[in-house]
Amino acid sequence: MSRFAPIRTALFVPGTRPDRVDKALNVGADVSIIDLEDAVPLALKEETRSNVREKFLEHGGRKIIVRVNAIGSGFCQGDLDEVMVKSLVCLMLPKGESPGQIRDINHRLPFHYSRGKSAPL
Repeated sequence: MSRFAPIRTALFVPGTRPDRVDKALNVGADVSIIDLEDAVPLALKEETRSNVREKFLEHGGRKIIVRVNAIGSGFCQGDLDEVMVKSLVCLMLPKGESPGQIRDINHRLPFHYSRGKSAPL
């Protein structure tokens, strides 16, 4: 897994707009954040996941973060199931309300992302 240098600039891109992901990766921001949360209408959340996965696979090795839906939203686990690809080096959890949620998300990640403490997805 590669590491990020300090992040000075981050550009959010809606997961519903894969064409904008391509553009965002070429404007000079330190990272591009593909948003599955606030930028995606409720009716499109599930179908948007596959677009995001394709962009990760297409741009492997680039500095891309994905912001998944909040743990209590009903969409978080599906987001994780779809976007956990080898090229993902950072995950953004929105609206974290407690340290327990950070532990919970860590336990949901596959083994190589969570330092050996994962539960199966």
